[in-house]
Amino acid sequence: NLSSGTYVYKVTATNASTTATVINRTFTVKGDTITASGYNYPTSLKKGQAFSIYGTVTSSSSNIKSLTCGVYTTGGSLKTGKTVSPNAKSYNLKNVDAYVYFNNLAAGTYDYKVIATNSAGTTTVINKRFTVS
Repeated sequence: NLSSGTYVYKVTATNASTTATVINRTFTVKGDTITASGYNYPTSLKKGQAFSIYGTVTSSSSNIKSLTCGVYTTGGSLKTGKTVSPNAKSYNLKNVDAYVYFNNLAAGTYDYKVIATNSAGTTTVINKRFTVS
C-alpha cells in the first residue's frame, strides 16, 4: 500500500550491450482524506452563553466510522460533546449541536474540536481555541 503522493513507475530492460527504459510513467496516489466545510466555531463567549454549531464533515472515499464533536480543555479532556457512528461519507454537524453545551462552560480557555475516523485513520478536522469569560 502506497502512501499519498506522486510516484514514478519505471521498467528498464538490459541486455549484453545496452540498457533501455521501456516504461517511465508518473502517477499520483490520493489518500482517503477527511475534511470539514461550511463550519462555524466560537472565538469568545460569555459565561452561560449558548452557541449553535453547523458544518459538514466529508470523507473522500470510505465511510466515516466515528465522529466526536465537542469542547475540550487545553489539556485534551472532553468537557462536553458527543461521539456518533455515521457510517456515511458525510455528516452534518447540526445533528450533534444539541449535545455540545457551550452554555455550561466555566470561565477559561477551551478547544472546539471535531475528530473523525475513516478507513485511513483518525483526523482532527476542526481544532479552534476559544475563551469563556
